[in-house]
Amino acid sequence: MFDDNRNLLIPYSTYGIDPGEAGQILIAPGETIAGTVFSTKRITLLTTREESVRAMSTMTPENLQAYHSSLGRPVYPESVICVPLLYRNECLGVITIDRFIPDMPYTEADAQVFESIANLASTAIANSRLYQQTHENWRVMSSLNEQLRTTHEQLNHAIAINKALAVTSLRGQGLETICNTLAQMLGTDIVIYNDSQEVIACNKSSEEKLGAFQGALQKDSRIFAVTGTTLKPYICKIGGAPTYLSPISDGNLLFGYAAFTGYQEKDFSLIQNASGLSCLLLAIELMRLEREQQIREEYIGESLNALLKGHMDTHLLRRLQDLSPDIGRGKYMPVLIEAELDVGPNIAESRELMQLKQLRRSILKSITSHTPRPIYAHRDSSLVALYAFPDSSTDGRIYEYIRKQYTNLRESLAAPRHPSAHQLRQSGRQRGAAAGFHGGCQDGDAVSSHRIGRAEYPVFSPAGN
Repeated sequence: MFDDNRNLLIPYSTYGIDPGEAGQILIAPGETIAGTVFSTKRITLLTTREESVRAMSTMTPENLQAYHSSLGRPVYPESVICVPLLYRNECLGVITIDRFIPDMPYTEADAQVFESIANLASTAIANSRLYQQTHENWRVMSSLNEQLRTTHEQLNHAIAINKALAVTSLRGQGLETICNTLAQMLGTDIVIYNDSQEVIACNKSSEEKLGAFQGALQKDSRIFAVTGTTLKPYICKIGGAPTYLSPISDGNLLFGYAAFTGYQEKDFSLIQNASGLSCLLLAIELMRLEREQQIREEYIGESLNALLKGHMDTHLLRRLQDLSPDIGRGKYMPVLIEAELDVGPNIAESRELMQLKQLRRSILKSITSHTPRPIYAHRDSSLVALYAFPDSSTDGRIYEYIRKQYTNLRESLAAPRHPSAHQLRQSGRQRGAAAGFHGGCQDGDAVSSHRIGRAEYPVFSPAGN
């Protein structure tokens, strides 16, 4: 049979010779008897051994050796009939019949019989090829239809997810509700991280598994680093579970990460399609929460600024009591914290903003992890915290508590995560009042270290001591 890809006649079926050796006979069009019949599309009848030897003289040495090996000895046929397999004027291959019995050559009648057989064989081969091609086309079409159906289902599912998320976001139902909605519709667990890689939300069913997942995730620090740097998803396995870590970003600024974990491999495309809009909505939700915090801190900042300027009155106390139940009784200690970063000429650069946010978050985590917890406000890299203490607390004990707090804070920020130098800076009440809310690092400033300071404000009570 003729192989279009190799442009050679390949033995397809043999009888009376060694099929293994015969399989090595690869004949080009025009070579020996079979190649000549294939090229001319005309039947050939050879009736003597001499004619056979002459016709086979164009066979390559490799093919001639393989031919003799298939016969078990170096002999030539006494008579040969070679018939083309023609179908609609296309030659599909040839049938060659060799006879090695002397004085019994093939006749014209024999040639006609084999030509009839060849015609029937050609039709059967063409029909078989047509059936195979039709079956293959049907298989390909079925596969394409299945892919189209799956894609259509995933698209509808993704649209339903996006609608549900949009409604959840517009109603302001929060990150927990968004996580639960996503987890339920995708059949996976969802964990949301801020840009400091701290968990801020997860779906309810993942809470029990969160510790193990976090432990496995922390073993490979590359995951967050690659995703945060490239702002592209990272696909991996965490604790043996398939995990799709997607950045929560507006395309420029990184707000956090969304980890989709424990999904079925067959649902990967759905996770991939749904993560795009869901992370955009999560970015909007995180920006909304950040703005709410900014508004709250502006409110606190106004109150603390008035307090530091000595404007203690009933209205101010009421505002402070709304912020903390501890305010309104006992003694107070306002503290100025300056943690100034090495910032470039433009604080709006995403990398510098991320550094500043992470530093703020580290400071707040430290000062709010102990009782009493202060209320606070910050602007740029300066932060003012207001502590409330019982009336029974002496000034000395209050100052000692604050000193220990900020010694611990300075040490925690000296860890490798915050490698810059630190120093305490002291200031009087009047200077602190001016710097308490409005001071610190201004836009465009460039400084060489973090400065963790506490102002030596007098301890005072609601009566204005």
